[in-house]
Amino acid sequence: MEIDGDACPIDASLEEFTAAIRAYLERLRPAIVITHGTDGEYGHPQHRFTHQAVREAIRALAPWQPTEFVTWMAHAPELGDDRLSNQSDPATFRLDVGPWFEQKVAAAHCHRSQHAMFLRNSKQPTVRDTVRGIEYLRSWAPADYLEPMAETWAVPTTTAVRTDW
Repeated sequence: MEIDGDACPIDASLEEFTAAIRAYLERLRPAIVITHGTDGEYGHPQHRFTHQAVREAIRALAPWQPTEFVTWMAHAPELGDDRLSNQSDPATFRLDVGPWFEQKVAAAHCHRSQHAMFLRNSKQPTVRDTVRGIEYLRSWAPADYLEPMAETWAVPTTTAVRTDW
């Protein structure tokens, strides 16, 4: 959440937030978990905190775990220096969201408290201009997401196009 473009403080401990997420994962047992990327997309502290809590919750689920852990807004070389991507999360696949573009724009417009941050970090004139028709994602190997967070990650050599969703 933001007030006038500044992020508000996080009001839960990592342990509390992780426990709440873990309870949902245990109840739902999803095959795929999709969440924020390591860098919080555009540096949003709650997004980074959520990424860390989701990873911690998955690690605590042993012996059951989802079959796939995915983060959105991953970084792809063709994006260049895009400030609205997780620079630390190299993309492993991309998804054409063109058929759902208007829904994605509408969802971005629902996050009014974050518009100042969207525009400041993207250097775009409107929220609509910050929304992409291609989403770059990272599918994490269990060895990466089950280990404690590291500073850097191995960069894949290619970005695949997912067609199985």
